[in-house]
Amino acid sequence: MTEQPIRIVSDSRRFPWWVVLVVGIVVIVAGIGLVVWPFVAASQMLAVFFGLALIANGLAMLVRGGPNATSRVLGVVFIIAGVLAMIFAAFTVQALVVLVGAALLVLGVSWIVVGMRIGAGRGGFIMVPGVLAVLGGIFALIWPAAALSIVAFCAGIAMLLFGASLIWGATRLRSTRVDQTTIIVE
Repeated sequence: MTEQPIRIVSDSRRFPWWVVLVVGIVVIVAGIGLVVWPFVAASQMLAVFFGLALIANGLAMLVRGGPNATSRVLGVVFIIAGVLAMIFAAFTVQALVVLVGAALLVLGVSWIVVGMRIGAGRGGFIMVPGVLAVLGGIFALIWPAAALSIVAFCAGIAMLLFGASLIWGATRLRSTRVDQTTIIVE
């Protein structure tokens, strides 16, 4: 049995810091969009993400569905619904905000009911999340545009901070070298 020669190749390259820099800039631009135009930016992003999720699910149903005609039909319906959700972004966003508002109401009332059952003698603090969820649900149902704008504005501030940290990190990585060792069996 002969031994195979082994060759070790070592390579030292600069870290691609500019990729992190570009991502940071894109995140900051999106954050500025959410802060300056919260409803418009949030509406478009939410409609696009929801539409893409529907399209991805539709494609998955087509690929995994097999010979079942129902899964193929549902896959096509999901794809069409995803495209329509992106085309009619304003309607999509309003429907989603109403759905979330209703879900918050159901969740809040459920939390309060459970809290009253298990929280006897422990104080009312256990019901605070339920009350806040009910209030948030009512607010979202009465003023859906305002609710979406508030969430978008807060997300924009978070994106600005995150983008700034990415840019700061990219400048720190600029002089970093990445060592790579490859073992080649010949």
